[in-house]
Amino acid sequence: MRNLRSFFIGFVGLLILNLGGNALAMEAESAKRPFLMAPSQDAVVFGDHAVLDIDACGARDAQFKVRVDGAEVAASEVKPGAYLAQWMVTVPLALPGAHTLEVDAYCWGPKYAPTRLSVAFTSRVQGALEIGEGVANQWMSAHWAKYLKWDWQDAVLLYGLERLGGNYRAYVHEYHERWARSGLPRIDKADRCPSMLSAMSLSRAGDEVGMGPSSLRVLDYLRNEPRNALGAIDHLGHSFFSHFVPSSVWVDSLMMTAIFATQYGRANSDQALYDYGVTQPLIYASVLQDRESGLFRHAYFIKSRSSLPASASFWLRGNGWVLVSIAEIMDELPADSVYAPLLKEVFVKVADGLARHQMADGLWGTIANAPGWAYSESSGTLLASYAIARAVHRGWLDPSYLPMAKRAFAGVSAKLWKTQAGYSIPGNSGATNPTPRWVYAKIPQVLDAPYGVGAYLMAAHELRDESF
Repeated sequence: MRNLRSFFIGFVGLLILNLGGNALAMEAESAKRPFLMAPSQDAVVFGDHAVLDIDACGARDAQFKVRVDGAEVAASEVKPGAYLAQWMVTVPLALPGAHTLEVDAYCWGPKYAPTRLSVAFTSRVQGALEIGEGVANQWMSAHWAKYLKWDWQDAVLLYGLERLGGNYRAYVHEYHERWARSGLPRIDKADRCPSMLSAMSLSRAGDEVGMGPSSLRVLDYLRNEPRNALGAIDHLGHSFFSHFVPSSVWVDSLMMTAIFATQYGRANSDQALYDYGVTQPLIYASVLQDRESGLFRHAYFIKSRSSLPASASFWLRGNGWVLVSIAEIMDELPADSVYAPLLKEVFVKVADGLARHQMADGLWGTIANAPGWAYSESSGTLLASYAIARAVHRGWLDPSYLPMAKRAFAGVSAKLWKTQAGYSIPGNSGATNPTPRWVYAKIPQVLDAPYGVGAYLMAAHELRDESF
């Protein structure tokens, strides 16, 4: 009883700290030294202007004097950001190239001495693919292919890496060659399926290394795993954890199973597998897509007919999974498919829902419809950028959506960390299970999460010919 009471008190205390305490938070913020969150040192700014993200500058009458390459420039826009004590200052850039930036931040009013912020960065109007290669190089310099797991996180990385071809494709080949020799782990849940995405991509390029007998165990799982009452596969399948979680669908499964099922089904005339893949986004939309916002909740529990989060809180990366899955599946549909307009309708509702909450720097929060509540999140922003750009390039989404994708990619690029080998990506939320809303803010952020790297590579490849 005492332990239960302690747990309850601790839980309530954590809830209070998370949801309340605004005055204490403001006091803590005001005690911080102002910091330039973006552009980061030696980062890349795409376009003819830079959006400065200045943190811990909370006064209503904050003022900023900006110099670019030693010359004072007038900001085209100065406004408070979505987060506490955040300011967004937009300044023009005359020419692409290397720049130095100095900001005198009068964060407590003009009568106080300013804080000098300075950074060097590079601006460009094209070249997304080149920066993507820098991100890939950093990853490959720190991780050997033979040590990557047969699991969803590394699978998304490999799917993005394969797009780059050349030596990057050789890295993907080495991964699949290793697993072909050693044999796969037990295929018992959705997260053990998406490594087949890069195997399928290699196969389409003439390399069958990932399509051997061991990898076909994934196909056996997709064909034979029991369907639940919705016509989907429980996200946890028949894994150990499925004994503790009721029958449920998680939005993650669209990326983990539906894309490969559709791709393989089409390429190999497997109608049952193809139909399974194509219909999954529609099944998930029927129970997870919010009618008002168009955005998806994280999970739906079939027996109780309940969702997590129960509130109108929409996990950004989950909505990124939805957009990428539909964009990839649409590539496999014939022009006269009856599913095409239905999938487009779901996609557009999600894109419109995200558009309403995109922040000034191009990113979204980890809870997409609550900008400023927790933290900006890179991997979900990049997934949305890729999928929206791909949909526009394929001609089934209006070109007016493309600037949203560009802003998202540029926003993450401005926060890249320069390394000796290339660039690292900060701000990726860690692995996330469906929970009440407040827990999402507590998920740690990860540098160079493989799924964030993979999403950046996908977006960089898709935007390779675009001007910013």
